[in-house]
Amino acid sequence: MFITIILERLMLWSVFSLSFVNYVHGNLVYTLQEELPGITVLGNVARDSGLRNQTGVTLRIFQSFQYVLITSGHLQLSRIFEVEPSTSDLKAKGTVDRELMCPNSDICLLSFKVGANSVTVGFYTIINIVVNVTDCNDNAPTFPLSLVELTIQENTPIRESFPLDVVATDHDAGINSVQKYQIVPDSEQFGLEDTDEEGGTHFLTLVIKQLLDRETQGFYQIVVIALDGGMPPKTGMLTINITVTDVNDNRPRFSQNSYNVTIDEKVAINSVILRVSATDADEGKNGKVTYSLTLTDTVYMASFIALNASTGEVTLLKSLVFNPTLVYKAYIHAQDSGSPVKSARTSVFIYLRYSNKTAPVINVNFLFSGQLSENALVNAAVVYIDLTYTEWDLHAQVTCTCNPCGNFGIRQLGTDVYTLNVVKELDREQILRYNVTIACSDSETPSLNTTKIFVIEIKDENDNAPVFEQAFYIINVNENNAPGETLIKVKATDADVDVNGEILYTFASGLGNNGFTIGPIDGIIRVKVQLDRESQAQYSFYVFAQDNGQDKQLTSSTLVTINVLDLNDVYPIFNQSSYTMSLMENQNSSVPVYIGQVFAVDTDEGENARISYLISTDYETLPYRILQNGIIIVTESLDREKISNYTFEVIAYDNGNIQKSSTVSVTVNVCDINDNEPIFLFPSYDNNTIIVEMSTKPKTVITTIIASDSDTGNNKRLSYDIVAGNTNHIFQVDNNTGDIILSRIILESYLGSHDLIVSAKDHGVPEHCNRTVLNVIFFKSNITAPLESSNLPTTGQTIVIIISISSVTFVISVVIIIVICFIRNTNEDKHVYSPRIYETQKMIHSSTRHINRSNVFYRSEEEMIPMAKGFAKKSEEKDMNFPGEDIDGFNSSSTDHTSVYNTSLSTFKSSQKQLSQIQGQAQPSTSQPFPGKYSTEGERDFHSDDTWETTTSDSGCDGSDEDVISCTTNSNEPDKNHYATAV
Repeated sequence: MFITIILERLMLWSVFSLSFVNYVHGNLVYTLQEELPGITVLGNVARDSGLRNQTGVTLRIFQSFQYVLITSGHLQLSRIFEVEPSTSDLKAKGTVDRELMCPNSDICLLSFKVGANSVTVGFYTIINIVVNVTDCNDNAPTFPLSLVELTIQENTPIRESFPLDVVATDHDAGINSVQKYQIVPDSEQFGLEDTDEEGGTHFLTLVIKQLLDRETQGFYQIVVIALDGGMPPKTGMLTINITVTDVNDNRPRFSQNSYNVTIDEKVAINSVILRVSATDADEGKNGKVTYSLTLTDTVYMASFIALNASTGEVTLLKSLVFNPTLVYKAYIHAQDSGSPVKSARTSVFIYLRYSNKTAPVINVNFLFSGQLSENALVNAAVVYIDLTYTEWDLHAQVTCTCNPCGNFGIRQLGTDVYTLNVVKELDREQILRYNVTIACSDSETPSLNTTKIFVIEIKDENDNAPVFEQAFYIINVNENNAPGETLIKVKATDADVDVNGEILYTFASGLGNNGFTIGPIDGIIRVKVQLDRESQAQYSFYVFAQDNGQDKQLTSSTLVTINVLDLNDVYPIFNQSSYTMSLMENQNSSVPVYIGQVFAVDTDEGENARISYLISTDYETLPYRILQNGIIIVTESLDREKISNYTFEVIAYDNGNIQKSSTVSVTVNVCDINDNEPIFLFPSYDNNTIIVEMSTKPKTVITTIIASDSDTGNNKRLSYDIVAGNTNHIFQVDNNTGDIILSRIILESYLGSHDLIVSAKDHGVPEHCNRTVLNVIFFKSNITAPLESSNLPTTGQTIVIIISISSVTFVISVVIIIVICFIRNTNEDKHVYSPRIYETQKMIHSSTRHINRSNVFYRSEEEMIPMAKGFAKKSEEKDMNFPGEDIDGFNSSSTDHTSVYNTSLSTFKSSQKQLSQIQGQAQPSTSQPFPGKYSTEGERDFHSDDTWETTTSDSGCDGSDEDVISCTTNSNEPDKNHYATAV
């Protein structure tokens, strides 16, 4: 390592053996703008000078250099610049002022050196640095003086120039120095010229652009600004005051071209009778004026008058002789004191006034007779005026005026002749008469005056239409008034007078004034008829007022509006004579249900027409309520089977002080829904068995199924069917009547008991169905063989039997009649149509209708007796079996019929109980063998017996899930309410 250092030093010593300082050829130049704030890095001296690339400068040597600033004693440079010892970064430490560093120089170059020294290898070099400080526009031009005074004579020739001997200076250089001068604002009279002499000297001169006239403007002040080339430019300002001096370029000027003066012939001697005046626009001696008489033209007058040269006063030297045809004339000369002298001349006319002169006489001649029409046109002459004089007064100049003159003006036609003319339109309604004064005076001193006063009366013309006191009239009157009642008095006025101001009142024809009259003179409006607000609430018509002018009639109008006030004289009227509404039964009572709406109108107005509704107090217990808008709602659920319709009264009343009301009938029909099941009357719980003889022929009606349904319509209409037990199809049923018909011959094998499941279903939606058991017993009688005579009853026995049967039949008939009467009376009291009465009657009718149609026996607990329908006899020869006798086939039957014979089989034994159930609208008893509805397949067990037959036919108990509404109304009027819905 030590050897390497020794070798490097030997090499450097051989290179720089002639000198320890090596100067880099040329200068390293940096540019710096003046006035930059803070520290500014100019560059890196080592890098910018290429020191690393010098011969013999290795990287190790380059990295060992230390740099130093060499200013050669220029302390100001060392305060401005510095070099970073290790990196050679050259910096400006603060703001550089170019004008301070390089005063009066366009280019500012600052030179110093930077030394690079490596003490470890003994290498040292110097780099020349030149910093070019560029200018910024930081100085404004300035003038050495702020004000320059100039004096220029008027009428100086155009383009004449006047040196200003001042120029602006700017310490900045180049474009930032002074570039141009200009006058602000621009002047029409003056301009500037900037001349650049050799050596850079500037001369600034003021140039005349227009001729100057002192008499027009004697002083000017202009402002000259100097602008540099900065962006934006800076300026300096110089004020120049210019005074324009006078030359004698104006001649004197008299105040009048000629002077006229009138004097009394007896005016005193040495009196000043006139003063002339002349002025000169120049100043000083150029404007000083003197006066003199022009003797060449005024030789004669020089003996009568004298003239003051300074004041221009004319003095009378001796009296003048009056002559009406003679005018004294003189000429006066005025001149200034300038050089050359300028002058002017005027003439003076002197008139003498006759000493005994009298004022002229004013003659007034009217150009109309009587009064002046107010329609006189503007500019029309209405008065002719002339003047008369004495002989010696004819020469006087007289002027006439009119004051006061009103709407008139005086106009001169010629000498001493005038007319008075209309200058503004006349209006008699504004001014009835005018007092006119004509004043005339002459022009002499002293002046003579005369006046003439006269009156002009204005004649009325029909030029004003009547005017109503009101533009319109509004009258409020109660209806039902008394005919002839006074409503109002209209009034109009007319500014005209006499007949032109007389007014007549009329109606405009055909415009709604029927029923009213108006007084033609007084304007009082009355009503002829009784008014009805409901027929017409308002009347509007026009009233005319017409004057009575002779040449023409003028008219005006006003609108009269009569409001008819309402009295409560109309009763509310319903829009229907009665109302019929419908409501489905069983509505949800927790929510008010809308049934319908009544509507009444009252042709009154206000509170008299505001209608409220209520249900008559006679029907307060009904489940209905009415709202204030007439909507009727039901407050509880209704059951049509209890009450099928309601009729009540609704009252509509107004809210007037004395209320009026109307009543309407409302009928609410309760519409049926299928909410009741059929109820069997036969077979029933305690009467469900019939006995049929084996000999009964096919197609014989052996019994009739009787059921009832409390609903109406299709909900009430029933269909019957055999659901099960019809083994071998022995039986048929009429679906409509319920008749059970024997369909085939009764065989031996059929003897015994047959339990038929029969159904009754309505036609409502959904359907309701009920079932029960009909027990049919087939038996074989032994009465086909002839009876032995010993076994035949005696005549007495036969009579007893006949009497017994007749008695029983009579008792049963009486009971049936009593029951029917009771049911009818009950239905009438309820005002409800009961379908069960009909079913009961049908049952009774069917029972009597089937007498002798089949061989059917019923037995009670005590004995077997013939059914009310009897039993069919095949022939008269057949014997009758009475209770207690053995009946063939019963003991041999394989079926146990003990329960059947121990059951009450009387057809009408429970009739009273069944009728009671009908009247109470009882539901099917749950104690029946097969109660309730049959609505699902899963309910078809019915404790089935093997002997029952299930057919593929309709069971008669199927239904849908929808309700069918069955509701009729008692009114022929359309029912817009239909069925009730929830409110």
